[in-house]
Amino acid sequence: MLTVFNDGGPAHELDALAAPGPAWLGIDTGTAGRRPAIGAAVTVELPDGARRHRRVHRDGSYCSSQDPGVLVGLGAHRAAASVRIDWPGGGAIRLERPPSNRYLRFVP
Repeated sequence: MLTVFNDGGPAHELDALAAPGPAWLGIDTGTAGRRPAIGAAVTVELPDGARRHRRVHRDGSYCSSQDPGVLVGLGAHRAAASVRIDWPGGGAIRLERPPSNRYLRFVP
């Protein structure tokens, strides 16, 4: 809820009435030193067996840098079946039925 005050006028309360959007899942691969695990491979499996593949990176174009977090849209699904992260130095981690519509932090 948002309350708006106009100078000398009455207060108005506004509610957000928009329908909820499609589900998503955010992955943060911050290491213990808070540095992203550049090169980590992220695989999100959906309930129908489809997979979304992403790689943790910061590059985007010449002289620029991007948020190294991975954001995956889940389409018509409300949640993912699992998420797997393969670390650049070896090893992997897998989480079954991760919560959606939020960022999750994984540390190698």
